Amino acid sequence: MLRWPPAFSTGQSDIMLAAAAGTLGLNTNNLQVEKTFPEHRLMLFKYTGPAENSTEAPVQVHWQAAMLAPKGELADIADSSFPAALNTTMCLKVREASSNSELALANKAEARAAYVAACDYWKERLP
Repeated sequence: MLRWPPAFSTGQSDIMLAAAAGTLGLNTNNLQVEKTFPEHRLMLFKYTGPAENSTEAPVQVHWQAAMLAPKGELADIADSSFPAALNTTMCLKVREASSNSELALANKAEARAAYVAACDYWKERLP
């Protein structure tokens, strides 16, 4: 997932997806926007390319590493302080975050609301 800064336009998911693909060394066709939450400045996307080689790290791991210190175009359009991927354990607890000082998002209401939106989307898709 990618959360963009307030100055970045919400209608530019193609640019954000291209930046993510470039960072990962992928063709843009290998990534697909799954859901955009303009009110939270958040885009969820997924890898749709060929099956990953079991000897290589999954695309998600590369994305998380890239978001630790974004470079190039990604540095301009991504909020590196926001998690790069959902943590399912945290999703189950995130609604209690306002009273839990252990969760870094608890003191950031906007970021917490964005994370809750992504978690709710994930929960709705569970079988």
